[in-house]
Amino acid sequence: MKGSKTLLMVIIFLLLVAVGWACQVGLSAEQTVFDNDYYRGILDETGLDSHIYGVMQDRLQEGISAEMPDNLAYVVTMVLSAVFNEEWVGKQILVLTDDIVLYLRGEQPSLQAAIDLREKKDQLRVNLENALTVIPDQILFMLGFDPQQLDALVGFLVYQLPLPDQLAVEELLAAWDTDDRLIDALAKIRQYQRFYGPLSVTGFALLLFAGSLLVGPFRALKWFGAAAVVSGLGFYLALQAGNYLYPVLLDSGFMEGRIFAHEIFIPVLEFSVNRIVYIPVYYALAGLAAVLLGTAADKISGSLLKRGKNPAESGN
Repeated sequence: MKGSKTLLMVIIFLLLVAVGWACQVGLSAEQTVFDNDYYRGILDETGLDSHIYGVMQDRLQEGISAEMPDNLAYVVTMVLSAVFNEEWVGKQILVLTDDIVLYLRGEQPSLQAAIDLREKKDQLRVNLENALTVIPDQILFMLGFDPQQLDALVGFLVYQLPLPDQLAVEELLAAWDTDDRLIDALAKIRQYQRFYGPLSVTGFALLLFAGSLLVGPFRALKWFGAAAVVSGLGFYLALQAGNYLYPVLLDSGFMEGRIFAHEIFIPVLEFSVNRIVYIPVYYALAGLAAVLLGTAADKISGSLLKRGKNPAESGN
């Protein structure tokens, strides 16, 4: 009988460790992907907006060079980079992330934000016209354009770069995430956020209750605390291992970074880990406190039981 109880408590212990990991993942998500300040911190601390701006410039250059002569492509690229500058890109990233946070938290049924481009389109026309005045008339003639009709040329260039009045965040993500992995991941994270809290509390309560039936409430509290210590330390080591191994695997070619280049992914990873690394530490300390509390309560309970038996024994 005693062996069966021990085996059952070991099973409960392992389940508590697993539930603890699920709880810590949820708490970590609350401090990262579900927190607007997390994304602002990334932009401030890692230079992610500068990286995205640089990638955008490179892709613009490639796309425009394929559609226009080199001289025009260079001018148009520079004008676009000036109109849609790094500061503007950073602001739009926050528009996107704020909308994603609302969606992940279940505060809206879908991604709903839209980036307004109307003002930028007007600015683009003006800047293009000003920029084209620096191109010698001979070159414009060679390209088949009349220098006296810059309005027509600007209209042609803008037509070559069709920009909508508004760009929906959902459409932007769909265009970027061609295999829908990011969209699917967001949907799964949204579901996890909805259920991890209630399920974690329910799991802890049921397992602690089952442990109390097997070995008593105070000993069950000790098992509960020990599981929290193991779970917290394990989660902490996993964070540190990931923080070290992931960049090594990326640099060695064993893994491929799908979203960001290595030089920006590593600081983003480090920033994220540093933001949540305290969670498993506090979780393990809470478990240690539960072990000490359960031990003290068990001893006090045992002492009181002995005192209660002594009068009866003396009377016999």
